[in-house]
Amino acid sequence: ATDIIFREREFGDAVYLIVEGRVVILKEDVKVLYLEKGDWVGEMALLDDEPRSATIAADTDVLTLKLLRKDFDTVLESYPEVRRALYRILVKKIRLDLDKQVKAIQAQEQVKQDIRRASEVQDAMLPSGTLTQEELRLTGTCIPAATVGGDYYEHVPLDNNRVALFLGDVTGHGFYCGLIVAMAKSCLLTQLDNDPSPDAVMTALNRIIYPFGPEWIFMTGCYILVDRETKTLSYLNAGQNHPLLYRQLTGELIRLNTT
Repeated sequence: ATDIIFREREFGDAVYLIVEGRVVILKEDVKVLYLEKGDWVGEMALLDDEPRSATIAADTDVLTLKLLRKDFDTVLESYPEVRRALYRILVKKIRLDLDKQVKAIQAQEQVKQDIRRASEVQDAMLPSGTLTQEELRLTGTCIPAATVGGDYYEHVPLDNNRVALFLGDVTGHGFYCGLIVAMAKSCLLTQLDNDPSPDAVMTALNRIIYPFGPEWIFMTGCYILVDRETKTLSYLNAGQNHPLLYRQLTGELIRLNTT
């Protein structure tokens, strides 16, 4: 058990008939198939003179008959019944390969459908349209680098003529990013109903996001609270790019540094 019978890309000099035990076929260190008593392994390299296409290892203790190339050719020429048996084995392997390819294609299509659905769900989590309140207009768009990404923004009207704005970005791309975005959205909207102040919102988000997953998964975020009555803007930035405040009357561009 665990012994390597031959390795991928080696020159093939023999074919092996499994007498007892079971072997595993490894393709780039991935277990592809198991073969047992009565199966041949290694005949492909002798028939097409190409390097071994896979690695064969003993999965259990294994006993094999080893036929070198010259003996293999002699047996095929001298014993038609052996030749027919080999053909049957080759046909069986072709059928197995075809079944595996069909299943792999079906699995890939399922993954693609899941990704499309995840992308649709993520699109639905972003605000639709523009939020307009008298002199205030908030709008945004998101074009992810992958089908499912970690970019997130939100704008929510609050009571007392206030509006909340959030920008966030999760490390990397993929399903786990969408999961963190969903967690952030749920936490954000819940916290806004209780206390929309920057300190309370970002503390709540950090409490939910920080413990999630390995250390390399994190989310940057900037939260902005606009008070239209007092004409003030309060913000808290956690690793997000610094927002720029443009004063239209004076043409002044102010970088909102992290405090």
